[in-house]
Amino acid sequence: MKRKKVAHVDPVAWAKKVRRRKIIGGIVAGLLLIAAVLIIVFRNVIFPAIQYAAAETAHKLGDEQGAVDRFALLGTYKDAEERAQEIAFDAQEDPALAPMLCEAKPGDVIVLGHYEQDNISQNGKEPIRWLVLARKNGRLLLLAESILDVGPYNTEEEKVTWSDCTLRERLNGEFLTEAFDEHERFLVAKSKVESSSNPAVGTSGGPDTYDKIFLLGYSDLLWIAEEGNAELMEGLYAAPTAYAVARGAKTHSQYGTACWWMRTPGNKQTSVIFIDMNGSPLHNYLVTKPDYGIRPALWVFAGTQQPHHKSSSENN
Repeated sequence: MKRKKVAHVDPVAWAKKVRRRKIIGGIVAGLLLIAAVLIIVFRNVIFPAIQYAAAETAHKLGDEQGAVDRFALLGTYKDAEERAQEIAFDAQEDPALAPMLCEAKPGDVIVLGHYEQDNISQNGKEPIRWLVLARKNGRLLLLAESILDVGPYNTEEEKVTWSDCTLRERLNGEFLTEAFDEHERFLVAKSKVESSSNPAVGTSGGPDTYDKIFLLGYSDLLWIAEEGNAELMEGLYAAPTAYAVARGAKTHSQYGTACWWMRTPGNKQTSVIFIDMNGSPLHNYLVTKPDYGIRPALWVFAGTQQPHHKSSSENN
């Protein structure tokens, strides 16, 4: 029987191959590190600088709204937040707005904007009451105290997320224009609306968006509770306005409350979570449901809270 030849490894050649692989691996790792650094630098330094310059240019050209929106999205970069708030408050005609927003705290109810609510169009639109849910970095998170309107989350029964639903378009177009005048719109801060998946089954929430008006997500409820305002989340039930009822909102026979949409997806991509008539989340229904309520949420500029100074009577 013929014996098989055994291949012998040249130790010198093998050592060269190992060294070559290490060198190539080191080069690749170095390139990946450089790429990661460049991405971080672009995201945190170059891109914000470009946006800041664009905001400055918009302001110089008289596009105050564009300047505010660009500064607002930069957050804590340089003095962007201060610049956004300065322009926004300078545009106001009501001198009472600034101190009202400045002093507001979670749990308060403030009045801002107007929307048809009593279903009597002849007497004009009524002031909108907003519940303050949180204060962060000189901004207030507001939720409409009442269900202001009704309508489907999306007009077609299809796979959809907040980023591409028709209700998002409606709120940031028609509603924004109808509810706030040209001066008040400066106060509504364009902000990042983070996507959150369904907490029970993991249905994707889609990409993050940048909006002025949005719906609360389930992640917002958790964040508000973590901020120490959990009691505000215990009463999520809400009543619709007469206008919303006239447009089809179904109400609880005893309490007068109605269901309202959230932005978090349901157990499948063609459904979405809503708050039921008793104020409980984690129910879901088809996105085309036409008689569920719309309870808008938004961030507004509020400035820095002034320290409370005791009066002479309090000191005595």
